[in-house]
Amino acid sequence: MPPLSNDTQAIICLPDTLRNWPWPRTINPHYLECKTESEAWIKGVRAFSPRAQKAFNRCNFSLLSSLAWANLDRDGCRIGCDLMHLFFVFDEYSDRSTQEESGQQAISIMDALRDPHKLRPEGEFVGGRVAQEFWLNAIKTTPESFQKRFIEAFQRYVDSVVQQSSDRDNHCQRDIASYFALRRYTIGAEPSFVLNAMHMDLPDHVVAHPTLKRLEELATDMIILGNDIVSYDREQSQPGQAEHNIISAIMSSLKLDVQGAMDWVGGYHDGLVDEFLAEFETLPTFPEESQQVNTYVVEYANALANWVRASDAWGFESERYFGKDAPRIGRERTFALRPQQVVSDAFAQEVAIAPEPKTLSSYDHDLSEQESEDEILGAKSKSTEKGQRYPVYSIKLSSIWETTWSFLGSLLRRARIVF
Repeated sequence: MPPLSNDTQAIICLPDTLRNWPWPRTINPHYLECKTESEAWIKGVRAFSPRAQKAFNRCNFSLLSSLAWANLDRDGCRIGCDLMHLFFVFDEYSDRSTQEESGQQAISIMDALRDPHKLRPEGEFVGGRVAQEFWLNAIKTTPESFQKRFIEAFQRYVDSVVQQSSDRDNHCQRDIASYFALRRYTIGAEPSFVLNAMHMDLPDHVVAHPTLKRLEELATDMIILGNDIVSYDREQSQPGQAEHNIISAIMSSLKLDVQGAMDWVGGYHDGLVDEFLAEFETLPTFPEESQQVNTYVVEYANALANWVRASDAWGFESERYFGKDAPRIGRERTFALRPQQVVSDAFAQEVAIAPEPKTLSSYDHDLSEQESEDEILGAKSKSTEKGQRYPVYSIKLSSIWETTWSFLGSLLRRARIVF
């Protein structure tokens, strides 16, 4: 990849990729209610330290899910919010994990999805518990056809994330074609699209129709490009994080600078938009199926188009990539590249030092915002009570030192310091 030094602090112009996109921004009417519930749940799981949890909340992943699954009912909106939290818990941990570590994380997640009633082992990656609780709620209201497709798609997703970790371990910079081949899975679009049809119960031959599959592919590539151009600045400021980004792949393959790569994305994205609009006009009908199924086909295609709009809108409405400057950048389409840092955000500093969870499920009791600091840190010694699957651990001085040194060692192993 070409050096970034000449581009550091340069003003970068983002392409206006959706200027001709006819689907407007829309949001699920159950957004605020489901956001409140889902965020209380993920806080209760305690995947992160209190400080990192606050940074996680500022990303507003429930907003993304409510924009993306705007037409799902209340149950669907809550499932979507929880799924988005599962995606990003895995994302934050795996981004700072080796291939071996992320592989074990993936095993925990998939085991929880395939056997959600199984007692999760003590000391397991917290994503196992997140997946278990998400899925126990999801299977209450969804048909078996959805559950089967989702698990198959999620397996491909976690496998791709493990491959991404391998690429990072080996400092592998993919070319454009091989990058797309992997990114089409790591973006998480396939399981997300399955959720679009969670209550439709579409027959297999309908889901597999070539036109619908092509629309999925085109929507996926547009989501990739839209996400990668807004996430690039955050990723390039963190050593080792920008390799899995289309901007880096273009710079390496075509010998372009950052702005040249952004311009390339703009032209390529325009072609995807044109093809999607043309394919949308040829949506199939299935005379052998009910009118309801044919209505669902149109709804599903529109849901794919809405996902493209939702991903773009969230990038400029949350603080995930540009902080509080995101709305301005969305309007003006310009930003200044940040300088590279060794550790640049709360997740990198604290994501690995969260305490163990207190109970199996937070669906039955939302965590109170007034819970004391000691309780949030897990510092009070309590005996295991009836109904608890895990004890609440008392914090000893020796365990604090062990955790601190383990965490510092992990940072030193993974940080790539350029002198």
